[in-house]
Amino acid sequence: MKQMLAQLMTLFTSMELRSEKPSAVHSSKYVFEYLDQWIVVDKKEVSSREYALLSSLLKEVAGPSGSTLTDEWIQYLKGNGDVPIRVETEIRITQLFFEKPTTPLREVEEAVHAFFEDNIRLLPLSSQQALLVEKVSSYIQSEEDYLSFAAALESDFFIKTKLYIGKFHQADYTFPSFFKQEEELFSKGLTLLPDQQILTVESIFPSLLVQELPDHLHSVLLSQVVDPISHDTELLKTIRTFFENGFNASITAEKLHIHRNTLQYRLNKFQEKTGIAVRNFEGALIAYYASLLANRS
Repeated sequence: MKQMLAQLMTLFTSMELRSEKPSAVHSSKYVFEYLDQWIVVDKKEVSSREYALLSSLLKEVAGPSGSTLTDEWIQYLKGNGDVPIRVETEIRITQLFFEKPTTPLREVEEAVHAFFEDNIRLLPLSSQQALLVEKVSSYIQSEEDYLSFAAALESDFFIKTKLYIGKFHQADYTFPSFFKQEEELFSKGLTLLPDQQILTVESIFPSLLVQELPDHLHSVLLSQVVDPISHDTELLKTIRTFFENGFNASITAEKLHIHRNTLQYRLNKFQEKTGIAVRNFEGALIAYYASLLANRS
């Protein structure tokens, strides 16, 4: 243990070894119990991986208020505490919602460490909710990475998860209000898009906008687009997929499992019945919102 202590002091230049338990410790420091002594080290020196290692070898001592780093993060995100990391750092929050209560969250922690190593911290909130805090780095986790993570949770631990991937934002006093907005978006997205596993502001906003449209604009979409094609859901799905894939006929046909000629026939049929050309942006936009409205009906 003495050799380990010497190695720790070499690794962490801010480290202090105290013979008495600290009665008051600043929120910027970790405290670990070592035999009859206490180790104090600056948090900014400790990576997530190093923290996990220290926690497994030593007993962490809570701060004067009984708080842990997870508590500090949660209080900060609620707007009731200081930033737990350097203010200039950019972070984003990925919200997790478990379809069934999951207690304890050891399996989720294992998956987080396996997939994301020390770049992401897990913050459990309840048996159905957790947060992933990601610091900006040379590699940014993609939607495909998070899909793989969710697939592993389901296949290995039978935990079905829905995620909201937030946006990077500076970790300062404005972040809690920014995060609260993302929490509200995720809550609405779970209702508006119940079949979608990965949610973002881009995926939620169109459906949210349709929901918030006044009645007279709903009537315009119904009378100008939906009614002329007699609520043909297949045609509306084709238009929506065409729009979501950037007007790329090849990708759209592949996603719909149809021949390109069939796609062209459907696009022409839609234009004949509505008078709206979906090959230009304005026409595609109104048709897209009409498809979202019809999908809600």
